[in-house]
Amino acid sequence: MNSRLTVRGFLFLTVLSALVLAACAQSAESFDEEATKTRIIEYFQTFFPQLSDVQVVGIEPTEDSPFLEVSVSFTNRGREQTQPVYLTPDGKHLVLGQVWDLTRDPGQVRWEQKKEGADERLAKLDLHNRPFKGNPDAKVTVVEFSDYQCPYCSRAYATLENQLVESYGDRVKFVFKHLPLEQLHPWAKKASIAAACAHQQSQDGFWGFHKAFFENQRAITVENLRDKVQEFGGSLELQIDPLLACFDNDASSTLVEADMHDATELGITSTPTFLINGALVAGAIPFEEMAGYVDQALKDAEGEVQ
Repeated sequence: MNSRLTVRGFLFLTVLSALVLAACAQSAESFDEEATKTRIIEYFQTFFPQLSDVQVVGIEPTEDSPFLEVSVSFTNRGREQTQPVYLTPDGKHLVLGQVWDLTRDPGQVRWEQKKEGADERLAKLDLHNRPFKGNPDAKVTVVEFSDYQCPYCSRAYATLENQLVESYGDRVKFVFKHLPLEQLHPWAKKASIAAACAHQQSQDGFWGFHKAFFENQRAITVENLRDKVQEFGGSLELQIDPLLACFDNDASSTLVEADMHDATELGITSTPTFLINGALVAGAIPFEEMAGYVDQALKDAEGEVQ
């Protein structure tokens, strides 16, 4: 048996036992069951957003342990399921893979998990001369590592990027960094090179290419990519000869590869991946979840951490 896992398991059981003993030692007055059910649902919805129709069916005592058994029903991928989880007798701690303190807001707990190691990640991140939107002096910086051929990145572009800038205005700075996954997406790196070439001419040129690649993703192939670059450049009124020379000679590949190196140093291997003031958030998540993280980052930056 792995000794590290054994130690971690022992510590988990020690903490859990202490919580149960403390709960049992308290007065026998009952907790607010309806409020506890609501908080349990909030934790499920926060940490398992793929589940829908989450309900607490019942909270009952168990015969062979001091815990209360909580029956939680939900729908997962179209299937209705019921999952038993356990609650300390005082109604304050839920046992679900780990011990959850139900007296705390689940959004704050989730944010604290995401921002572990944030300062170390920020120290490894080069944002000099990278394309951005929003306020350059904003208290919250959202960095996206993305791939122009990645369908999930296209979804993030459509559902996250624009809403983020529109919703937060000058309170947020949004920065793009390239992470073409070359083994999966054969034209992604050259597309990043083209966008970086456009950025050499103007910030608007970059964002024009950024939009064009994502909105025309299905129409682009390795074979027609150069023609598309020429087409997009013309529609954006960029200087076509320098743009194509830069593209043909991979003149901006050093910048793209520097972004890829940053991703490696940060342990980022999938796209899209976001850093929100250094907090690591992976995937094309719903905007509501992203907004929750940004709101927490703003509270941190303004000294309003609860």
